[in-house]
Amino acid sequence: MLSAGPLGLNASLDFVDAMKSVRDWTGLSGQLVSARDANGWPTSDAQIIVIDDRVNQSWNGPDPKAVAPDISGTYHLSFHGQALVSPPNWNVNFTVQNASYDAASNTTMADLVVSPGNPLLIVNFAGTQNSASPTGAGVSDVKLIRPGYDPATSQVFTTESLNAMRPFGTLRYLDPSGANNYLWYNGSQVATLDWSQRRLPTDSSQADSYHGKVAASWEYMIQLANATNTDMWINVPGPATDDYVTQLASLIKNGDTVGGVYYPGLKPGLKVDLEYSNEVWGGTYQPWAYNTHAASQEVQAGGSALNNDGSTDATVWANRRYLQRTMQITDLFRRVFGPDPSYATIRPVLGWQERNWTYYVNTFPWFESTFGQPKNWFYGLGNANYWGPSDYSSVNAIFRSLAANEEGTYATTQNFTTVATYYGMKNVAYEGGPSLANQGIYGQYALAAMRDPRMEAMVQTHYLDWYAAGGDQANVFNGPFGILTPTIEWPLVEKSQAKKPSLSPRYRGVLDLAAGARQEVTAGVPIFAAAANQFPARTDTLGRDFSLPKSGQDADWLLNVKTGGAYSLSISTNAVSGAEPGQVQVYLNDQAIGGPIFVSASSTIALGSLPLSAGLSTLRLHVVRGTNPSDPPNASRYAWSPIAIFLHAATRAGNAVTWLDDAVPAGATVGSDGGDAWTWGAGATPHSGSVDHRSNLASGEHQHFFTGAASPLSVNAGDTLYAWVYLDPANPPKELMLQWNDGTWSHRAYWGSDLIAWGTSGTASRYRAGILPAAGGWAQLSVPAAAVGLEGRSVRGMAFTLYGGQATWDDAGTLPASGAAAVVWVDDSIPAGATAGADGGDAWSWTAGPTPHSGSLVHASGSAAGEHQHFFANAASPLLVNSGDTLYAWVYLDPANPPKELMLQWNDGTWLHRAYWGSDLIAWGTAGTASRYHAGMLPTAGGWVRLSVSAASVGLEGRSVRGVAFTLYDGQATWDDAGTISG
Repeated sequence: MLSAGPLGLNASLDFVDAMKSVRDWTGLSGQLVSARDANGWPTSDAQIIVIDDRVNQSWNGPDPKAVAPDISGTYHLSFHGQALVSPPNWNVNFTVQNASYDAASNTTMADLVVSPGNPLLIVNFAGTQNSASPTGAGVSDVKLIRPGYDPATSQVFTTESLNAMRPFGTLRYLDPSGANNYLWYNGSQVATLDWSQRRLPTDSSQADSYHGKVAASWEYMIQLANATNTDMWINVPGPATDDYVTQLASLIKNGDTVGGVYYPGLKPGLKVDLEYSNEVWGGTYQPWAYNTHAASQEVQAGGSALNNDGSTDATVWANRRYLQRTMQITDLFRRVFGPDPSYATIRPVLGWQERNWTYYVNTFPWFESTFGQPKNWFYGLGNANYWGPSDYSSVNAIFRSLAANEEGTYATTQNFTTVATYYGMKNVAYEGGPSLANQGIYGQYALAAMRDPRMEAMVQTHYLDWYAAGGDQANVFNGPFGILTPTIEWPLVEKSQAKKPSLSPRYRGVLDLAAGARQEVTAGVPIFAAAANQFPARTDTLGRDFSLPKSGQDADWLLNVKTGGAYSLSISTNAVSGAEPGQVQVYLNDQAIGGPIFVSASSTIALGSLPLSAGLSTLRLHVVRGTNPSDPPNASRYAWSPIAIFLHAATRAGNAVTWLDDAVPAGATVGSDGGDAWTWGAGATPHSGSVDHRSNLASGEHQHFFTGAASPLSVNAGDTLYAWVYLDPANPPKELMLQWNDGTWSHRAYWGSDLIAWGTSGTASRYRAGILPAAGGWAQLSVPAAAVGLEGRSVRGMAFTLYGGQATWDDAGTLPASGAAAVVWVDDSIPAGATAGADGGDAWSWTAGPTPHSGSLVHASGSAAGEHQHFFANAASPLLVNSGDTLYAWVYLDPANPPKELMLQWNDGTWLHRAYWGSDLIAWGTAGTASRYHAGMLPTAGGWVRLSVSAASVGLEGRSVRGVAFTLYDGQATWDDAGTISG
């Protein structure tokens, strides 16, 4: 299964020592203290706000349902110097106990016992004396260990925060790195940030502004990554010099020593996602201002690549500089870590504006022509995958519009995946999540929605859709703990829930996905070796019009290749009056395929062979010669209008089953409802055969269906169910649904909006398979049989269901497992040299009826009671069974006299390799082992069914088979081709 993931989180540094997170010191009367030593400790009497977790204040309210965090307990205080320690008179919420002073070490120790009910902790240090201070006053090396930790603990981060962050595969250090907060201008030119200006772990705080410090120390960020065993996603400050970047790379790789203490580098095996600054597109002012002015300064200095094509647009320069500077930072890290072409350790990532995939389309051609292929420097490109409601009138309205707007994120993600895949990169999201903040009463509804249990499923659905649309690494913003407000929705968990984060619906929603839960990738046009792959050409995956291609235009289609191999590519076109032959160049994943091909109007043109690997690929058609209205004298010169693109495998895989084409299956009973009907015709130029069947135009749910087919559709393990559809471009439906009946209608897949409320959402009875296909051309709908609970089942009915609009349908059936390639060992005769045998009243009986599944003959079992079989052994050319293979044989059960059990046996020197279907009546071998493996229920009688079982289940991987036995208990059956399927 093609899949993507996992999920990350924006990190925070929650220290056991509460003093590491304090802001600036003030005097006892509240004024800012300017007298501080080199490490930031006050050299006079001072006051410090240690914790301020108040809720429902003027800056974070109103929130009538806010719950304040409980900060009560015994804090262990120590510092160098002496002082009278107390709370301020206006906030007396702790007492001082067990105070002592050791003159030899100049150390004061005490316990601060904080009472419940006041989440504000302020400590005064009065009457200070400190021999270590240059003034002889003040305090230094202050530590305040939180309740529940030993005063001598070496634990750096709180247990609650470590437990909350450990499940996530990646932590992004946006806030600790302070990427949004660096000054961009120093009074005369853009600022620079030297390594000597960075925060040190020995500084008095990791959060104050003393000496103009910004951010926490990188040493602590590395410690958090090591403590949680998570990859680091770092934001390199915009003004950082090349030396700063080099020193940072060295620190991450090798660690360093500060104040006599060694701080290790990043654990081997952990990765570094490398992002330059943050939202330089303008999402935050400082990064945007720095990048924009640095680009202009570079161009003005001369010799810059940013305007090497003569561009005079400063915005273009800035957009290009983002790529250029990320490339330069990549090179600096590689000088320290060494070459990393597979991105095993250093993964440079780009994060542009949400929904703005056009940025990459517009800037990558410049980058490629200037420096080379982007994939040589960048691991991933992406955006922030936020989404929000459009209706705040009630909590229910918020969830309705959230769900509707979330559906639209699939197409956006698919767009980014298309561009990323073309350039050989991953689609990543630097941050994202539901965005609900608002003002007034709407803010109260937003708060209620954030806390509503429905948010769990909403968040989970979004990230499942992210993976399904081809998204890779994604980071949820923000985490883990914070205080919600009507206008700040970002904390993943409220601080009051820190000891039990599962109380937060948002946290629950992502927790199951955090460790890399996999989701089948449904993005792109599904491409099967066993199918005639055809898809519309007038609109590409990115939604761009390609109906009358212009010179220089590109069109990109994301391909979801189920079976790798060589495929022939062709395109059909309409006639355009007065047109001369145009010309296109085919590209696959940024590689030219052959040379330009002339494209004539009103024809089907072969464009060459595509070497497609299983997985995602992006096909690009670049118009070398197309319409060009500025090219006189003929405005339609080189004009051509595409109809459809075709991809055919050079070697077609076998076993595809077309069940419905030109008529319903024999014996089926048809029906319809909601204003629909069965209308057969050829109005849309059928995809297959000579006619198709059309849904009526109607509002709401409407469908036509059939049941009771005499010959069922047998669905095997690993199969994909498919149907071809053509949406009316003038009246497209809001939802398509396919339903299959195996005795019940509880097997449904839908595309588009979730409006037909049959079954249970997220289960086999209502499985979301993707977005609506483009209207105006044939598209193949496909869904894994496993997703709708039909593996190993026999289907006798189908329903073609719409919500609103109109569509035309054509052939439907099953496609074999991904990568399946059949080796047919038995067909029309037993293998050469084999010796045939039978027992129990059976015999080898070759016949032509029922109509063979393959070839011209089948072999029938006799009708007998109890165990009976025919078999062969000692084949001259054995059947070689590889790792991962599936063994198969086709069977047709006599509907008038079906057996109670079917058994297949394979001989590799012994007959100890058996699989059976139905009742366990043939007591050979040991039940539950490879010698008697239960492979499923009996298939439906009266039609051909493929029996299949993994070679591993019957102990045959890597073995050579020289015989097969076709065994029954009671009844009668007919057999056809048998062998192996790889993949």
